[in-house]
Amino acid sequence: MERDKAMRKRAKELFMHGFSISKISKVLGKPYQTVKRWVEQGTAGKRGRPKTEPFPEELKKKLLPLLLSVKEEKGKSRVLSLRRIYSLLEIDLKLAGVKTLHAFYYRVEKLVKEEFGSWEALEQKRRPRKEISQFTTPKGKLVREKGVVEIDATGYSFKGKNYSILLVMEQFSSRILGYAVIENKEAGATHYNKAFTSLDVARLLIDTFSHYGLPVAVKTDNEKILTAELIKEGLKTLRVEIKRAKPYKPNQKLIERVIRELKDTMRWIKAESIDELITSAIRTYNSTLHKFEHFAQPVSPDDVFPHEAFREASEDELRSAFRERFVRSVHNNTIRIDNLVYEFVLTQEEKELGRSKKSAKVLCYRDIQDLTKLYVYDNETGEYLGVAPLLSQTEHLEPTEHRRAKQEEKRRKERVKKLKEEVRKYEEASVSKEEEDILQLLANDTQTQEVKEGAGEEEIDILKLLSQED
Repeated sequence: MERDKAMRKRAKELFMHGFSISKISKVLGKPYQTVKRWVEQGTAGKRGRPKTEPFPEELKKKLLPLLLSVKEEKGKSRVLSLRRIYSLLEIDLKLAGVKTLHAFYYRVEKLVKEEFGSWEALEQKRRPRKEISQFTTPKGKLVREKGVVEIDATGYSFKGKNYSILLVMEQFSSRILGYAVIENKEAGATHYNKAFTSLDVARLLIDTFSHYGLPVAVKTDNEKILTAELIKEGLKTLRVEIKRAKPYKPNQKLIERVIRELKDTMRWIKAESIDELITSAIRTYNSTLHKFEHFAQPVSPDDVFPHEAFREASEDELRSAFRERFVRSVHNNTIRIDNLVYEFVLTQEEKELGRSKKSAKVLCYRDIQDLTKLYVYDNETGEYLGVAPLLSQTEHLEPTEHRRAKQEEKRRKERVKKLKEEVRKYEEASVSKEEEDILQLLANDTQTQEVKEGAGEEEIDILKLLSQED
């Protein structure tokens, strides 16, 4: 009895701090309906409404303009996130008794309903007319198909560092199948997909498919790394359907809900590294009971995962499907790809070039996990010609690091080129200004000389007149 009273008191405290009922039920290990009954009995007033004090009028005057604030960026309207508003008004909120972000979310939800009626009405009030349709379309319910996996990225801060996390989830069970993580070097980065490359996505898919098998379809948004030729051709080769989520409709992706719940789990897990934190959170999420709309009772993703919807595939088949493809010329028995040089000798019949002919074209495939070899084929017939070993030695042959180093070098060259152009324009402007100054000085000297000559002639004329009078 004493233990139940303590748990009931703990549930009320967590609820007043902004935690959801489902989250409290997981933390305390109690059924959802039990926790809901505890909370409603403890926080209900005369009319059955939660005892939540409204924002003070002074604070409300600061908060409402921030909710309605809109600025245009890249042709689209951008609004302040609730997390950003909380950081801007953190001191005022704490003075008003709102000490946590969850409590702020709960009170803002009530404020929006009181002032505007709903979030949809707020969006109609602050968004331009051309974008209103994106926020007023009914959400509806998405069909959960067996064997369909979704891919999406998110951000997370851990021990003072910002990380981007790429996740793979199965739709029917909401089970998280795998992840990739990378530290964001750019301060304040919000475009998490840009931290990854198509090679990162391909490697994540290879690891996931080798463990679980090939899915029926892969659903992604329209980010460049997910629509790259490497990903499209690899899935096509494996006979895996590609589905695209509709732009600007986050409700089209079930993985968004899973990401929110996973990040809530990550916040109360203690870990030494980001990989340990994510692994523990995924294990906890997959084994915990969840209340899904398409199941009558709470179930865990591990228990309802549809293994039968996945096809077996060997690792060699997967790596072959996600190979990089290049068409290159053979010059002096070498093939060059980016800054790497491979040695390859064509037979006499295949390198009869002559002066009027161009260098021989070959089709090259490279394993994304091994940069030291090229598999060479005839570009016209597709006949296998051999393996080209790597000649040039680099400090890091890891594919992802190599690609990032290449991108950084490209950005550096573009910046140097732009600076040189600015210096050239500045020097041209300086030279033209000097020429103008010199011409102005010459013109002034000429005018001065003409004035002096005119004055001398006048003196001579006066002397002549005086002599004639005498």
